[in-house]
Amino acid sequence: MLESGDHPAQGIRGRAGNALYRRIVRPIVNLLTQGITPERIGFCIALGFAIAVFPILGVATLLCTLAAALLRLNLPLIQGVNYAATPAQLSLILPYIRLGERLFGGERMPFSLAELFQRFEADWTGFFSDFWVAGLKAFGAWLLTAPLIVVAIYLALVPMLRRLSRGVQTEQQGIAG
Repeated sequence: MLESGDHPAQGIRGRAGNALYRRIVRPIVNLLTQGITPERIGFCIALGFAIAVFPILGVATLLCTLAAALLRLNLPLIQGVNYAATPAQLSLILPYIRLGERLFGGERMPFSLAELFQRFEADWTGFFSDFWVAGLKAFGAWLLTAPLIVVAIYLALVPMLRRLSRGVQTEQQGIAG
């Protein structure tokens, strides 16, 4: 296993940079040294992020596990991306609901705490019925945006991962030679 000072990809300095290297770059370098291609790693990260921002809480972990099993992806990598993307998921729930409302029509859901409590107290079955519909609309919006997220992240990451892979190969050849 490579140490933080052993690889040219660690150009980041300071405590935060060392943590970033240790938790993100080094595991990817380790995957590259195990023979996993930059394209496969890029796809795993891109798909993991797209699934991670699924607008219904508690579902992304199961979806990432299923994707890893069906597509034979690296489970620790896709779940790591999933967990790291939790802040993005939380920040995108409301935008996905709003996008779903625009795309599929219907009444705009209020999302202030006072209004939510008031609706819940007035008619709790109607409250859950409305949220079910909002969740379905958010799901539809996510279905439309997820492929775009995968493509954008994949296209951004693969060139960097290929460069990193070349550095790893050069380093391994230097050690072996």
